[in-house]
Amino acid sequence: MLNAQPMGFYAPSTLVQDARRHGVEVRPPCVVRSRWDCTLEPTSDDLAVRIGIRYVRGIGEKSKEQVERLWAGGHAPDSVEDVVRRTGLEEHQLLRLARSGALEALRPGRNEAAWDVLRWARAAPLAGTLADAPPRGGDTTPLLPCLDERALLAVDYQTTGMSTGRHAMELLRARPDAHRWTRACDLGRVENGRRARVAGHVITRQRPPTAKGFFFLTLEDETGFVNVIVTPRRFDRARRVLVGYPLLVIEGVVQKEQDVVNLRGDRFWPLEPPAGAVPRARDFH
Repeated sequence: MLNAQPMGFYAPSTLVQDARRHGVEVRPPCVVRSRWDCTLEPTSDDLAVRIGIRYVRGIGEKSKEQVERLWAGGHAPDSVEDVVRRTGLEEHQLLRLARSGALEALRPGRNEAAWDVLRWARAAPLAGTLADAPPRGGDTTPLLPCLDERALLAVDYQTTGMSTGRHAMELLRARPDAHRWTRACDLGRVENGRRARVAGHVITRQRPPTAKGFFFLTLEDETGFVNVIVTPRRFDRARRVLVGYPLLVIEGVVQKEQDVVNLRGDRFWPLEPPAGAVPRARDFH
């Protein structure tokens, strides 16, 4: 499914998080271990999904052939210099690789990898040779700031549209009001007709013409999904919040019908995302 995108109802970031909730290890893009498409690679007792370089934004299908030079002949790159020399990618594309973490196996630290990219790319931008590049040996990289977990999450979404790390909601559980939020996996334990408050990342929004003005959205937290139904009157009153924010807190009445659990939302608050970056919801009409 990841290799067949764009397709389907759910975005790649949602597929990745759902796979992780089901015990599948998902590993980030890596110029040494990835290929263009997503692949499977062995772990100590199973298989893991390795995200392909195709998901690094700014690389693009037109650069596929250049990227695949990295693994020609079965010889993976052994340095940032090697990546610059073999691919001939433009500086902004190489920086995207660095910022996405795809160079971590060669140069730990995303800021440090970006610094190395600039050193080597500017030494011989389009020449295809590094004969005039700075001599190897001796690390001249200055002391650069480390990215904390929230900053890394934001950079992951900016550069690949997904994260193989912790869900954004996990980082927000430390908020003083988070104890009032019912997790998606616990909503089914709430009695039918009782009120509950949930919080999560909006992954889909729908207001189909056949629904007589009703609005539907799906929230995702680190444990699963919550389906929310909003009446036309409440949607009109809260439209700005419901369509304008990627993370929401929603309160309403739990509705159960057989095995289906919904929340009929009637109160809505924006919840600022960590470091200001999570994927946009898919809006369907």
